[in-house]
Amino acid sequence: MMSYIISKVSQNTSGNSKYVDRADAIERFLQQKRDAKAAQKAQASNSNKETTNKTDK
Repeated sequence: MMSYIISKVSQNTSGNSKYVDRADAIERFLQQKRDAKAAQKAQASNSNKETTNKTDK
């Protein structure tokens, strides 16, 4: 979704890169949050597996 927004902003700003830079920064921030959430979920799953000796389903 952000890639689509970034492409539209790029098309509509015709050389005004501050909006594209801001959209890129937002995309990087959101990706970091998704990565952190995935790592947290994996860690919780591994912890649960160690405790119960069963995998999450």
